[in-house]
Amino acid sequence: LFSIVFFTIISCEKEIESIGVNLVNNNNFSTDKQITDVTTANKNITKVPASGIAQYLLGVYSDNEFGTLKASIVSQLALPTVGTAYNYGTNYGIDSVLMFIPYQSTKSADKYTNGKPKFSIDSVFGDANVEFKLGIYELGTFLNTLDPNDPSKPAIYYSDKEFQKGDTPFYSGNFKVNPNDTVAYIKRYMPNGITSYKMDTIKATDKSPSIKIPLNESLIKQIFVDNAAGAEFQSLDNFQRYFRGFYIEAEALTSNKSHIVSLNMANARMVIYYSKDEDEGATVDLNGNKINGELGVRTKHNFEFAFGAIKSNVLKRDLAPHQSGEDRLYVQGAAGS
Repeated sequence: LFSIVFFTIISCEKEIESIGVNLVNNNNFSTDKQITDVTTANKNITKVPASGIAQYLLGVYSDNEFGTLKASIVSQLALPTVGTAYNYGTNYGIDSVLMFIPYQSTKSADKYTNGKPKFSIDSVFGDANVEFKLGIYELGTFLNTLDPNDPSKPAIYYSDKEFQKGDTPFYSGNFKVNPNDTVAYIKRYMPNGITSYKMDTIKATDKSPSIKIPLNESLIKQIFVDNAAGAEFQSLDNFQRYFRGFYIEAEALTSNKSHIVSLNMANARMVIYYSKDEDEGATVDLNGNKINGELGVRTKHNFEFAFGAIKSNVLKRDLAPHQSGEDRLYVQGAAGS
């Protein structure tokens, strides 16, 4: 059998005789100018959005053009766990309580003579050698997730918001940034609170520096430990209404020529380190002494409270006249001109 295939080629023989006949052939253009007087002036911006931002300022800084700026931070806390899992066990004792706020830092190619890495802290404004006063208090103002005036929108806190705080500080002392603050040592104690049975070394995986602030253990015990079985710790909502968060306040000392540091608060946290007694099972060795089944073995633990979703800067300015006069324009990233 043979198949015959016919190919047909069709072409268009119509010629296009004119192209672009509808285009305007006109190369003549005319221009003009208008001169307008522009008047400029400086204006103080009293507030800026200060919550849900990437960077939070902490410290005291003075500038001849902008005056003094005091930057503090408020934040909620999140629960590490809820229900019966949040308990401190038998014969417990608090070993230490630390607040960690990681610096933004850069690792140097050089090292110290002992082999430890060198870091420099990024985004420090002012004189890093001059201390300012740092206080940590219980936040007295509840931080709403939603806007009370329009619950369909998230709440926005502005830099001039007035927040209430407790009277007794968790910490109060002088502070300045420290690029060598890379490690913390935690002593673990027997029930008498005097005899140490172990020492923990706490540091970041990359050994980078962080702010490490010791908190008042008696106050922490009263708020977080003594009523751990209460309804306040049964849900995150209950907890955040019971303990509304921390107020981290910066104040000037004898000189306001100190410094402000910019912080990424994503990994900020409070850690309660504690020890308790536990009974070993028949095949369990909790303390690593190669003896199973012991009673009342001292074991180490910790609860980590991450900073919550709602944080805000509190910016207070002492508005001073611009040293260079009002003939110049000034721009500042925080609340200011």
